[in-house]
Parts: sequence; C-alpha cells; structure tokens
Amino acid sequence: LLLAVVWRFLPKNESAVDPAPPPGPTAEERAALVVANFEQMPEREIALSSRDFSLGPAGASVTVVEFSDFECPYCRRGAKTVQEVLGKHPGGVRLVFKNFPIDMACHEGLQQQLHPFACKAALFALCAGQSNPTQFWRVHDLLFAEGQLSDDVFRRILTELSLPGAEMDRCM
Repeated sequence: LLLAVVWRFLPKNESAVDPAPPPGPTAEERAALVVANFEQMPEREIALSSRDFSLGPAGASVTVVEFSDFECPYCRRGAKTVQEVLGKHPGGVRLVFKNFPIDMACHEGLQQQLHPFACKAALFALCAGQSNPTQFWRVHDLLFAEGQLSDDVFRRILTELSLPGAEMDRCM
C-alpha cells in the first residue's frame, strides 16, 4: 500500500508515452472460447414437427435448428451464414426454422419493445408457407433482405410473390 501511495504522488514524466493497451484475443482464441462455452452448455431436446419449415434432407447427418427473428440484425447475418453452410454441404445438412420474434405482440413477458414488426413478420411467413412451403422460404429470404421492416414491406412482398391477399388476411 505504501508503494502505491508513493507511486501516486511521484511526478510523472509528461513526455513519456503511455504504452498501448495489450492486444485483444485473436480470432482463434475467441473461437476457442465460444466452443468451450458451447461445450459446457447442457443438452436439450428440441421437438421438431412436420409443421416446421425445413431445407435439406430429413436424413442429413447434421440438423441445424434455427430460432430466429426476421427483424433481428444478428439473425439476418446468421441466416446468410446458414445459407452458405447449406450451399457447401448439399445433402449433408438440414435446416429447421423456428420463429422466435422478440416482439411484445408475441411475448407479453418482454419488458420493452425491441422488434415491433417481428411478430407480424413471423406470422406473415407462416401464412405464406401454409399452402406452399417454398413460399415460406421466399418470404424468409425477402424479409431478411430488408434493412427495416414495415407495413409497406409486407405489401410489397405480397405483391412481388403474388401471394393470395384474401387468404393471407384470413390467416393473419
């Protein structure tokens, strides 16, 4: 303690340059930390249903279950990455998509509104895919391609994909 007090009151050399802060972890170190954290997480069974929208063969050696929010920028980035993985491993990876909108309209337990169009987007994609699963994936891709969701975006997608308006309205 005495050394710390003495050090505090010693005159400082104003011309001395503070050393650069130590470098942060490398990409490899960060990746190793993510893997280590993942390996410590408890395993959980995730129920898959025939109502879930999926890409890839049911018998693929790897199934990725993606819980996602169409208004989430991180989910948007993740969707691109998952598409790259599916493209690199055709037939070897299956994607199962599960809506997880972070929107008070879907989750009354939320303390604040984070994504005001996420619940509507989730329902919009589900309704589009009810009669044709391919339409779900087309809506999925168009919603994630948007920078910001709005009612105008939903109307534009409805028109662009020639989705049946009356049927979509009933479903929504």
